[in-house]
Amino acid sequence: MAKTYLKGKHLVLLALLLLLLTGITYAAARRNTHGQAAQKLQQAAQDGQWEEYLRLLQEQESDPAEKLYTSAKEDAAGAPDGLRDTIYLFPTWTYGGEITGQQVRLDLATAKLHLLQKHYPNSSWSSFATLDLANYYYALGDYEQAEKYAQAADNNLLLARIALDRGDYQRALQITGKSLSAEANPDLELLYAQGRALLGLRQWEKAADLFASLPVKAEKMFAGFAEDEQLVHDNAAYWEQIATHNLERIAGLQDSEGMGHISGRVLLGEKPLSGVRVYLVDNTVPKSWSSSSEIKTMRQVVSGADGTFRFAHVLPGSYALGAAVELAAIEGYTLQQQEFTLAGGRTVTQDLRFVEVAAPEKPLGGQEVDDEVEFRWQAVEGAAYYNLWVTAVVDQGAVVSTVLRPRITTNFIRIDLTEELKKSPFYPSYGYDGELLNPHLLFGQLYRGGEFAWYITAHDEAGHKINASNGYGAVVGEEALPLFKIKGELSPADRCVWAQEYEQAIAAYEADLKDNPYDTHALVMLARIHHFGIRSGEAQPAKAAAYYERLLKVDDTPEARKALAEVYQQLGRCQEAYELYRSLLGTVAADWQLHYELAQVEYQLGQPHAALTRLKHTVSMADGRYVRSYPVVLALVLDDVDSALWFAQQVDEGERYLPLLREYNTVYESFSPAVEQAIKTGEYQQAAALLTQEPHDLFLRALLLYLEGKSPTDVREQLRPQLPAGLLQDLLTKLL
Repeated sequence: MAKTYLKGKHLVLLALLLLLLTGITYAAARRNTHGQAAQKLQQAAQDGQWEEYLRLLQEQESDPAEKLYTSAKEDAAGAPDGLRDTIYLFPTWTYGGEITGQQVRLDLATAKLHLLQKHYPNSSWSSFATLDLANYYYALGDYEQAEKYAQAADNNLLLARIALDRGDYQRALQITGKSLSAEANPDLELLYAQGRALLGLRQWEKAADLFASLPVKAEKMFAGFAEDEQLVHDNAAYWEQIATHNLERIAGLQDSEGMGHISGRVLLGEKPLSGVRVYLVDNTVPKSWSSSSEIKTMRQVVSGADGTFRFAHVLPGSYALGAAVELAAIEGYTLQQQEFTLAGGRTVTQDLRFVEVAAPEKPLGGQEVDDEVEFRWQAVEGAAYYNLWVTAVVDQGAVVSTVLRPRITTNFIRIDLTEELKKSPFYPSYGYDGELLNPHLLFGQLYRGGEFAWYITAHDEAGHKINASNGYGAVVGEEALPLFKIKGELSPADRCVWAQEYEQAIAAYEADLKDNPYDTHALVMLARIHHFGIRSGEAQPAKAAAYYERLLKVDDTPEARKALAEVYQQLGRCQEAYELYRSLLGTVAADWQLHYELAQVEYQLGQPHAALTRLKHTVSMADGRYVRSYPVVLALVLDDVDSALWFAQQVDEGERYLPLLREYNTVYESFSPAVEQAIKTGEYQQAAALLTQEPHDLFLRALLLYLEGKSPTDVREQLRPQLPAGLLQDLLTKLL
């Protein structure tokens, strides 16, 4: 029989090992016990056995009051693992995830807070719970309970919002007035709520005074953050926009015939949907600040058991509806977009309808395509046209979706990939990835060796989106996913681009050209890299022009001509740019953007009136309104205020500065005759030399710099501070 002898040090090691194993076993058992206890707690909460829940909690926690509070906060936030199940749907944006979470979890949160206040009334956590209960009941649409707890928490802002949502403007005015009179430094949100109440009561003058004061108060309030200039600027700009928007509304509402009302139902197909938070979206609000942070400024109600909702005492205007809803409730559906106008003294019935998504039919499941691809989808009743969108699928996930084909009038389309891939690099939709050039800016929408997702949006005659094939969070099998791959392999140079190793990519493409001087792909990629620059601000237009010129000798396409014209324009070779742009008139490239660029070159060549005439044609073209403020600025420089007013009524976002333009027309006279003559004959430098330091001349100097090609940011930073506060400064800010 063999014997084993252990020395002292071995005995010590053995003892330590046994102790470690015992600890591991104990820890595992403890984790298992803890997991079982957590499951029991969760089950008791879900079953509504709150006394049992409290007993279990008291057994497990040293401070049950704190645990009740933090557990309720986790429920309200969605779930302990950070899941967010609420989706916010608005006409121009979609937002997933908000602290309100699911309704069922808010019910759990409120129950836990009630348990906290019942059994631990003297705990500090209990006092915190009062304000949370007010907010949670408000999110659930139970305004009576929300009001009760808001009063207990002395939350006048929430009380005012409840009154505004109910259309009780007099009560909102009383609440805000009482609260603001007691504050040395008035809260901006409370002031805004008071302004909304004054609007509802049609007290135009008082409302105008209040809104006009908001930017000044905001600047004063955020002056303490002077070390963070961007924070000060962003907040001042935010309140400036709110003030301007409401002042413009007041100007248009003074002759209206009182308040209107809006009612409707939330429908999932034909089935009423309860518990949906419905938002009233004011279409006159600038799109630039319609985002998730502005949800709190919108009126909101919760749909009842039969799906009905109602907004009472609404100001006349143009509106749309938004919704906050549990994602699981609308899986496989999409929200129809509708805009409507409410006249004073009238009631509008407008449903908020979710419809089943238009199913994609082909290509599906990652089908590989080569020379041609056919897209086909379920036809949508009432659709006047469809937009086809594609999204590149990369290692980091999907990137931004872009329109591959707009305004398709059938439920299918075949695309010649050979031609499409030649055009794709000239239609980029992405900028810079941090400091470096984004590869998608070079490859464009489609490229060999890539995988892509696709979907369609269906639109009615008015352009409203009435359906989409992607929906919200639908779960389908892999074979049904709307994915396709384009056959082909990436070259070594292409792989360098995707790795953002641009110096190596340039060398590799140059090597490709030595092997084959007619390699159009290498020429395009080298031209585009130098056109944009490896980093922002590092473009090399002269090198880009040389590659584009070589490309045109091999493959003369409208896209390459247009790109070369852009580079010539940057180099100041305006006559050559003009000739290239002119050569594209009458081709498929002759869209509104071509006419816009041609007008800019005409201005630079000293033909401002010809440019203005072309821009009048441009804005009448499809999507021509996206020239935005450029023609307005040109008309003002030519002292043609009537044309400036006309353009402002045609272009996108012109409503933002139209009232200021009208005021400008009544306040300011023409520029000096010498300045006018110099501008009309294209002698812009001479005109600038004749300008004085008078505010109106400084305003004109800023506009001339912008037309010269300076960025709006540079112009504002250079000349806006020199302008006195008032009309000219405000108009310059809105135009640029």
